[in-house]
Amino acid sequence: MTQIRHFALSCCLVCALGGMVRIFWPENRFKPVINTVLLLYIVASVLPVWAGADWPGLTGALRGWTQGTAAYDYSAWAAELGRTAAAAAIGAQLQAQGITANVTVSETLCTVELAPGADAQAAADILRAACGEMPWRITGGGQP
Repeated sequence: MTQIRHFALSCCLVCALGGMVRIFWPENRFKPVINTVLLLYIVASVLPVWAGADWPGLTGALRGWTQGTAAYDYSAWAAELGRTAAAAAIGAQLQAQGITANVTVSETLCTVELAPGADAQAAADILRAACGEMPWRITGGGQP
């Protein structure tokens, strides 16, 4: 990385110097000549830095960046996100039918805690349709 920084700094400094010479050069018939001379100066100044760079070391360092990355396991996070979304969807279906409940979904069970006086039979009908194969349990409210 040091070689790349050194190379970039050299290019910037040489180009800045060439630009200043070009700005202060008077407008005359030698303007194309000085432009060519400045271009050759820039190329000649940058070539030694380019040739002296440790390219195998640089490529090894760049390859090390990609090989050193660890793969992360997001499966637990994705499962928790799915359970949260499922609980929200079931809660929305219950709410749409006028049933107030607190819904939690674990890895193996969907638990619905009904508010006092809520219709447990209507909640059971919704859970049969919404939960599919997943077991569910109703607590609180009027039990079916």
